[in-house]
Amino acid sequence: MQTAVGTPSKAGGFASFSTTKPTAPSLAATEVLVRIRYSGANHIDAFMAATGSYLETFPHVLGKAWAGKVVAVGVAVTRLQVGDKVTGAGYLPTMGSFQEYIAAPEVYVAKVPERLSLSDAATIPHTYAASFVSLFSQEYGIGLPLPPTTLEEKSQPILVWGGSSSTGIAALQTLGGLGFTSLFTVAGAASHDKLSKLPGVKVVYDRSLPGDQLVADIRKDTEKVGNLKKVYATMVDEAGWDSILGILEGKPQSIVSFIMGSGPNDGKKALVEGRILFRRSVGMYLLKDPIGTGVFSEHLESLLATNAVTPSKPANVFADGDLLERVQSAMKRLQEGHAGESVVVEIV
Repeated sequence: MQTAVGTPSKAGGFASFSTTKPTAPSLAATEVLVRIRYSGANHIDAFMAATGSYLETFPHVLGKAWAGKVVAVGVAVTRLQVGDKVTGAGYLPTMGSFQEYIAAPEVYVAKVPERLSLSDAATIPHTYAASFVSLFSQEYGIGLPLPPTTLEEKSQPILVWGGSSSTGIAALQTLGGLGFTSLFTVAGAASHDKLSKLPGVKVVYDRSLPGDQLVADIRKDTEKVGNLKKVYATMVDEAGWDSILGILEGKPQSIVSFIMGSGPNDGKKALVEGRILFRRSVGMYLLKDPIGTGVFSEHLESLLATNAVTPSKPANVFADGDLLERVQSAMKRLQEGHAGESVVVEIV
């Protein structure tokens, strides 16, 4: 048995409890046994713990992203070996990352290059996966080509609204790393220099500009490279939706994928084909979507190796006290609101 932290019942709350510790003999042929060193923490864990929402079995181990080392592999595993630094996301019921050991399907695990620390690696998987599904899923996202192969595919204009958020940065890094060359983003002024240096980013717009100016500038700039019809919205208020819909006005079959917060009100939804992706459901989408098996093992591993995807924000690691105390301290930090960091829990 091993100690885990999560939600003990539908009533919510955080607690320590024992879970079955996976062992090498119990691995399926395509699984790897990982000893988790660090776990990312996010607001979804806090929400689930506070409400017991979206959970069906209890006690439920929380934690959506992890990094550690492979300690055993199934007989059919060839890509990974014992001792590899790896990262992944805890979407399957047995893969919550607030515990020391998990058995993970090889396809949901990515190697971590030596230059990247495990604490930093733990900040990447969840926001990366949410953005990846939003960008490339034909059913749940905006259906971009994966990978882009023609000049037309690579140069099509793509707008990321909220480029300075963790998911926005992950999206821009992923798109640039895969070869897309006409990326436009709206973000706070403080992040303009950082975002403008990312591969593929053509223009960074100040989100504080008047809506009509944003609409006019983005329509003018994107029309120089093509017909903008694909938008990924990560942090959008009602004024932002007014701008997005103004940008897409007169563009049939435009599509927006959005997470974190509400979409446009009912009177505006008919103007675009909207896809909703809430990050708490990313795991479900990965398991259902044809692209799911390559999100980590193929694409994230390659993007990490080439340094295209890097931590969007510095890790703030919580390492004091026992595991429950560390998780509780991390959740308190999230609730206080510190946008310039990624909260990480040391597991062992």
